[in-house]
Amino acid sequence: MKALDDDKRAELKDAVGKKDLPSEGDGGIISTMEKEVAASDKPSISISSPRFPTTQTEIDRIVSNELSGVRFSAPISYNPRLRTSYGQTKTIIKGSSIVSQTIEIGKQSRPGTAELIDTILHEEMEARIVRRAVKNPDSIWGAMDRAGEAGTHPYLLPIVSRFMKLKGWS
Repeated sequence: MKALDDDKRAELKDAVGKKDLPSEGDGGIISTMEKEVAASDKPSISISSPRFPTTQTEIDRIVSNELSGVRFSAPISYNPRLRTSYGQTKTIIKGSSIVSQTIEIGKQSRPGTAELIDTILHEEMEARIVRRAVKNPDSIWGAMDRAGEAGTHPYLLPIVSRFMKLKGWS
């Protein structure tokens, strides 16, 4: 792991609207791998693109086996009707607290367990960012959440990629 180089830090600062990001020496939260990960690992989706369905049983099996050590923030369910993404995190916030949060997984861009694990981990990380942003909206987490994918993806894609490589799934 290495700290983000100056160009990547500037890009992330612009995306999240933050003047300064913590550095690795400051107990920072932003780090990346030696190899850069594209902000768009998955192809863009159109209604006509091939989509590979999964099942709730398959999701439950992966959560119980391959991801048994992960403490999930929200229940995970299969939603075959998702058209604009491979997964989504739904959060209902009332005041300054989360009333409910769910993770929905849709059809995948590629067949196989590795793709499904990647999507589940990606959505779990987004759920965690939202939870942290709600607790402290003025933090880097709040800035990432407000910036949407442009703010969260530079942070979470390298983490998911490292986890997948560590487990031998990529």
